Amino acid sequence: MKVQSLERFYKAVILFIFVISVILRLLVFDQEGGDHSTFKTTVMNFLGGVNPYIYTVQSFEDEKLKHGYSYMPTLLYIQTFFTKVNMIFDLDLPTKYMWKVPVLIADIIVGILLCKILKKEKFPYSVIIFGLLFWFIHPYFFMKYEYTNYDVLPVLFLLISVFTVGKKDFISGVMYALSVTLKTFPIILISIFLIKTKDLKKFILGGFLITILLSLPFITSVQDAMLYINGALLVHGSRSIQGRPFFGTFTYYLQDYGVNFYQAEFNEIYTMCALLGAQILPLYLFFKKKVNNIWILIITSFSVYYLFTPVLNRTHFIWGTPFIYLGSATIFKNKLKKHFVSMTVLYVFLCFYLAIWNKGLKEPATFGGRVWLDPVLVYKPTFSLIYELRSRFIKGI
Repeated sequence: MKVQSLERFYKAVILFIFVISVILRLLVFDQEGGDHSTFKTTVMNFLGGVNPYIYTVQSFEDEKLKHGYSYMPTLLYIQTFFTKVNMIFDLDLPTKYMWKVPVLIADIIVGILLCKILKKEKFPYSVIIFGLLFWFIHPYFFMKYEYTNYDVLPVLFLLISVFTVGKKDFISGVMYALSVTLKTFPIILISIFLIKTKDLKKFILGGFLITILLSLPFITSVQDAMLYINGALLVHGSRSIQGRPFFGTFTYYLQDYGVNFYQAEFNEIYTMCALLGAQILPLYLFFKKKVNNIWILIITSFSVYYLFTPVLNRTHFIWGTPFIYLGSATIFKNKLKKHFVSMTVLYVFLCFYLAIWNKGLKEPATFGGRVWLDPVLVYKPTFSLIYELRSRFIKGI
């Protein structure tokens, strides 16, 4: 009887986490991201029969123009679908609300999948609850309290792909391709998928078919196909050091001591280390029979990628959140205290790392007489979730 009561209690806690997490997101549904106007223009042009990649290519060639839609069209289709529904039913909902609906749904499904995977692996409820908190109140959400990005969507499809690989390889290939067409980061895991599929032909076929299907409207001629490839993929080739890559940040704060191992001319080297290292290390561990578990292999890929990538923006930390948690839980399955400690340390570290994000890394770093974490920069950004909720309650929400 006590066991059943305890189980009901845990389930009630899990349900509470889901409800509170949804409420926290609904409170900031009115936010608009920096790319919102670009997406809005792109969708309206697409609905009007205009190829959005024409402007995209032009915008990257002309520095005076604001960069256009430079992704594969999966997100465009999602946004267009909701915009079309809004028009058909005359709902008159602003796009900033409509386009958050699929993100919220994806957020919830990722949480459900975490529960399912952890329960299937026979982890206790404490690990499931901690995992849900780690996902729903991840460092970026806690620090920025923003809900304007679409990074959850590729995470969902990637998680489904990992969950189904080796079981339903065609579905896994479809989900993997959907994830890549939303954000290209899943390519760092391709070597893991190739060694974990039982039917490689079905995996490749699923990925190939969905990619062609999504691209079909933009490859009706050779000229359109070249425009599409250039606008969706090649324009990213000019990206240099962006965000706060780990090596760049460490160099900034340690250059007074002669540490300067991250220089712009090494950008391509670090890119190759990030992409190839994330592929090679899991293969080495697998074929040397050191690691066979897919979650542990994935955590190694993400670790290498995060360490070396010269392009590391704040939302990028969302990409690896569920996979890192599942990998850590698997590594410390028989020593769960170490799992909780490692995840807590990682959470605090990422919060600390995000706290210094607003500081520029261009001027020389000097420790003498300078406070490393400026309280003005840190207070609100660091505790943004708490700060915003406090403000809302004071104003009566």
